[in-house]
Formats: sequence, C-alpha cells, structure tokens
Amino acid sequence: SRSLTFTMSMERLMNFRTVILALLLAFVRYPSEAAVIRMVDTHEQMGRKPGFKEGWRLGWDVSAWRIFLVDLIINVPAITFFLLVIALFGWMMYSTSQSAPNLSTGLIIAAVVVFLLFVLAFTVLMIFVSLLRQHVVRYAAIDGMGVGEAFKRGWALFRGQFKNTFIMGLVLFGVGVAVGFVFIFAAILLIPVYMLLAVPGVII
Repeated sequence: SRSLTFTMSMERLMNFRTVILALLLAFVRYPSEAAVIRMVDTHEQMGRKPGFKEGWRLGWDVSAWRIFLVDLIINVPAITFFLLVIALFGWMMYSTSQSAPNLSTGLIIAAVVVFLLFVLAFTVLMIFVSLLRQHVVRYAAIDGMGVGEAFKRGWALFRGQFKNTFIMGLVLFGVGVAVGFVFIFAAILLIPVYMLLAVPGVII
C-alpha cells in the first residue's frame, strides 16, 4: 500500500512537472516566434537588423498571445477530431469482434486500410492547414490584426497565392528534413560524450 501510494505520488509529480514544462515552453516559444517575424519584417521594410534586445521586446506584446490563440483554434479541434475517430474505430473493431468473432481476415484488413487512408488524408489536410497558419500568424504579428481578421485575410492570401504557398511549404519541409538529419548526425557523434556522462550517474 505504501509503495502504491508512493508510485501514485510520483506520477502526479511527473504530470505536474510536464504541465509546468509545457507552459514554460509556450511562454518562450510564442514571444520568440512573434519576435522573429517582426524582426524579419523590420529588416525588409527598413533595411536594418534589430538586435537581440530589440527583437525580444518586439516579441513581448499582444501578437504573441494572438499566435497562441491561432494555434489553439487550429490544434484543439484537429486533435479532438483525430482522437474521436481513433476511439470510434477502436470501439467498432471491438464491437465487431464481440458480435462476430469469426469475422473474415479480408474485412479486418479492409477496415485497417480504410483507417490508414483516413490518417493519410488527415495528415495531408494538416499540412495544408500548417501552410495557412504561416499567413495567419504573419497578419497577426506584423499587421496587428485580431485572430478572426487574421484568419480571414490569411485564407484569402492562401487561396490567391496557393502556388507560392505550396513552394514555400516544400522549402520549409526541406529545411526541416535537413535540420533533422543534422541533429541525428550530431546525436550520433555525441554518443561517446553521453556514455562518459553516464558513468557518474551509474556510480551514484
């Protein structure tokens, strides 16, 4: 009983730390994103490069909060819908297995294929939504628009400049892949360092 109580207390502590860490990351991420967007805009419009202090000051305003709301409006319905579909699929599979235990393998494979196609379609949809987000957050950060107006103007720009938006998405995807490979390569090179740092922990 004491061991179970200790385990439950540790789980609560870890969950609390996870929530605090997520809040801290969001507290830093959104002002940083707003600062980068506004610094780039300042450089393009005025031809000068803001320093770190000025950029950080540019990020600490209402635009960071608006970018957070944009992500909230996009991600919460998407994640909720995806989890509901997963739960519905699991419930249907379980109910079918209970009512028809001799269900053919072909029907099971067909159901799994349909579910995977849904996941693929949902992933493609979220990729396009992420491209739309790029326009929306720039209207919110640069032009100081509210969330609703930023979505309206961002959607209009997304439709009108779909080709350029798609090309921008490909560039961003390529940069992300390149950065991912760099991090993986760096992690492989640092394996001896990890092993060396693990020795004191093992001794303790």
